[in-house]
Amino acid sequence: MALNPGTRLGAYEIVGAIGAGGMGEVYKARDVRLNRDVAVKLLPNSFAGDSDRITRFQREAQVLASLNHPNIAQVYDVGHLDAASYLVMELVDGEDLSAVIARGAMAPSEVLPIAKQMALALEAAHEQGIIHRDLKPANIKVRADGTVKVLDFGLAKALEPAAAASIDAMNSPTLTNRATEAGIILGTAAYMAPEQAKGRPVDKRADIWAFGCVLHEMLTGRRAFHAQSVAETLGLIFARDASVLVNSLPPGTPAALRSLIARCLVKDPRERLRDVGDGRQLIDDAIAGRGEPVTTEPTTDRRVAWFRRVSFAGLLALVAIAASASFATWLVTRPAVVPTPHMEFSVLVPTEAPVRRNTGVGVAISPNGRFLTYVAEPLGGRATVLYLRRLDTLGVKPIEGTSGAFAPFFSPDSRWIGFFTDQHVMRVPVAGGTPMRVTDKGRFSRAAWMGNDTIVLGTSQAFRPGALATVPATGGTPTDLTTLGAGELIHQLPHPLPDGRHLLFSVHGESGAQLAVTEAGTRTHRLLGLVGSDVRYVEPGSLIFARGTAMFEAPFDLGRLQVTGPETGILPGADVFDFGLGISIGLFDIDRVGNIAYVPTATSRTSRLIWMDASGRQFPIGLEPARYSRPRISRDGSRFVVSVVGDGMSQIRVVDIKRGLPLDLETQGSDPIWAPDGTITFAGSTRRGPVEVGRFLARTPVDTGAPPATLLQSDDRVFIPEDWAPNGSRLLFSSSSRLGRRGLVDRNLEVLVPGAPAKPLVDSPADESNGRISPDGKWLAYQATSSGRSRIYVRPFDRPGGTQTVSGEGGTSPVWARDGAALFFVEGGMLMRAPIAVSPFAIGHATALFPLPGSTEAFDVAPDGRFVILLDSAVAADEIRVVLGWPRGIRAR
Repeated sequence: MALNPGTRLGAYEIVGAIGAGGMGEVYKARDVRLNRDVAVKLLPNSFAGDSDRITRFQREAQVLASLNHPNIAQVYDVGHLDAASYLVMELVDGEDLSAVIARGAMAPSEVLPIAKQMALALEAAHEQGIIHRDLKPANIKVRADGTVKVLDFGLAKALEPAAAASIDAMNSPTLTNRATEAGIILGTAAYMAPEQAKGRPVDKRADIWAFGCVLHEMLTGRRAFHAQSVAETLGLIFARDASVLVNSLPPGTPAALRSLIARCLVKDPRERLRDVGDGRQLIDDAIAGRGEPVTTEPTTDRRVAWFRRVSFAGLLALVAIAASASFATWLVTRPAVVPTPHMEFSVLVPTEAPVRRNTGVGVAISPNGRFLTYVAEPLGGRATVLYLRRLDTLGVKPIEGTSGAFAPFFSPDSRWIGFFTDQHVMRVPVAGGTPMRVTDKGRFSRAAWMGNDTIVLGTSQAFRPGALATVPATGGTPTDLTTLGAGELIHQLPHPLPDGRHLLFSVHGESGAQLAVTEAGTRTHRLLGLVGSDVRYVEPGSLIFARGTAMFEAPFDLGRLQVTGPETGILPGADVFDFGLGISIGLFDIDRVGNIAYVPTATSRTSRLIWMDASGRQFPIGLEPARYSRPRISRDGSRFVVSVVGDGMSQIRVVDIKRGLPLDLETQGSDPIWAPDGTITFAGSTRRGPVEVGRFLARTPVDTGAPPATLLQSDDRVFIPEDWAPNGSRLLFSSSSRLGRRGLVDRNLEVLVPGAPAKPLVDSPADESNGRISPDGKWLAYQATSSGRSRIYVRPFDRPGGTQTVSGEGGTSPVWARDGAALFFVEGGMLMRAPIAVSPFAIGHATALFPLPGSTEAFDVAPDGRFVILLDSAVAADEIRVVLGWPRGIRAR
């Protein structure tokens, strides 16, 4: 929520924006009551609607307001207006310490007075039991007269959720206030104490560690712990010894200041400086020139010390450059992987663009561990967009030109992101620029970027057979890379091995899914003996893959390309989709050292049904939450029918609207609709093993208990009943030959006269579905992708004729009013109404009735004008979970 100049928050009038950070947006404002300038911090959107959290924040703000010290920015007020929560603070002029340090290392004579005032501020806060928990140069202001003010004291604790036993989200570089289940992490990565990085409870000694980091940075002009990625930075915190940092201080650093930094940066908090007041005394000693000299490493020995500190991984890298290019030689000389300390945290996703769980694989980590990209769908039903987050800087941004993107993947050098749209395979520079077309999407839906600058394409999950193909990353026509073996239907989900030549992939056939390995250029492959799909390789030697709705790990010998032990279940919290056909795809990705990013499983896969009237008011139906399908109301308005998924089966349920009583029919099936005679038509399936090989349409009575009668059956097509003609003469249904990333694709509308062959009604290269027949039986409304995205169209049902477009930029789920005087549909998250003139037939301009809760597209309208609405509780995610140090963390679990 941005505030414009002139906006009033109570007694405070906004003057202009100052800046933004992990804990909110900051504005300059005028206190019109006391006639003074103040700083207003607008708190994150996660506060909106959370009354418990607001109450807790107010309680913490009262404690912060009690801090009254010349070196601490004062808290004046806290308030709430509409959806905004804000904190009013002292407006501090001057520049922050990070800007001072950016000009270069500071002389000890400049550092000492600043350090003393910082210590006095910390000492005053600690005496009142308040811990900063996010001390860093950006939170320290230095006025022109030399006065130091420490900002945001205790704000990190005040902002954290009520469920405090949790790990916090990474709002890079500040790990701020998001809850997960593994402990609390607050602060900025480069200034976090080891116990803070592990998610353990912290006390004032965490501030003392950060104090030492800031002192070191002032004296050297560089961070004590800094690397290209957050994971590597945290690794340095655990690996780098304080003596190395002390020895890197300039020669003129006072002995007392060296001693203070050494005591602040002790990893064990029990051995660390226990009180900042003791540190202030050391600063006073340095100012007065007191203290014993500290022995420093002689210059002549520093080259030896440097050589000793060169990692074995770096030496192996040099060997690898000079080694033979053969796979065996590469395997011996490949760089060793430096283990990352195990920790878990969450990356917040902007609330206006949550990760859509129905987009398939939509998360990717760059091979260098510095970037995270994911697919999100902005609220309002607009097309999916790629978002990019650099994990060592602040902010997340959409990538221009990626509308409709899905299945992103990085180039080996982490400079490019490849992705799919409905028409093409594309690539876009990470640094920004215009996306470029690589090839047509065709039958492909997943890809891997190989070391020789080619892209391997995997076949879409489909009944139509297809092997892996390869195309130059610069663009071209795909050529086959693998050959289907006996009984194999598709090769898909490729993933490169570290040598850049071999790759893993999934083989799907009538017996299910298996993992395989191939070498580029050979057109041959070998099965690995593991059942599953969506496989990744992780150092120092493991395969991670999906099966069903779970993820597994198995040890893997990279030299022999063989599985060497039994599989083990891992990451129970990762979201994995079972698409049928033995195909499982996880919302996860892994970088080259085994750091994992994944979308956590929804806490509930259930949905619920509600009533809404024409004004948008909601009314309960009284049914328990379950996995419901689209609801359909009977023609007399007395009952509605849905299907309910449970224990792997779909059961048809009829609900008496007046009494709210549900009746489960003995018939198993999905997508039920009412026929004019009061019977129910539904879709069923015939399965052989894990592969769905047939679907049928059947008709069943509700009250007699008679068995269903099959209307239509096929061994290679998928059917969904859509609607009956009002006189019961014809059944409208959609037919598809295969499955896609969002369910059924290439759907066409057909009609069936019972006892006669089915005939196409709307058949084109586009996807047509959700057909509904007007109450007089003369018109057909349906959705189609003829324009490149779904729109609503109307055409004659009982005779030839032209097609009229109803919706604007989008549209799904058309439903006729019972009197035929209107057509309802969903567009941009709104329930729309288009008036209909019957004689002569004409469609008026559609207007919005009310916003639909969630991302609802399933609804029906009753004779009395009410709407029954299906609410899905698991369509979007507002976080991506990151796990660092998988080899030591997840496997240990």
